[in-house]
Amino acid sequence: MSAQDLLTTLIISAAWCIGFHTFIKKVVFAEIIGYEIEDKWEGYPWYLKVIMKPLFACPYCMASIHGTVIFFAFVRGYLPLIMWVPFCICLCGLNYFLTQFFTE
Repeated sequence: MSAQDLLTTLIISAAWCIGFHTFIKKVVFAEIIGYEIEDKWEGYPWYLKVIMKPLFACPYCMASIHGTVIFFAFVRGYLPLIMWVPFCICLCGLNYFLTQFFTE
């Protein structure tokens, strides 16, 4: 796997995380369920924070679970296992960068 392929995988993974987060937040919760996910987490119990944030509520936290799945599904055959942690960290940083420029 070349560096260009790895960068492409990171960009597609970041687009997946941000798109999935936006879809869940705006379509599923706001329109279908009628409940707004708040960005402030004071009112939620700790177990909902632990479950909701890495699954769909926080694009930065989503890099841990979604990045792991993407790494083992698409990248693991080409890179050693030790590259899993930098992949997830780079995905988290890319998610931060993209949400600062492309979301409301």
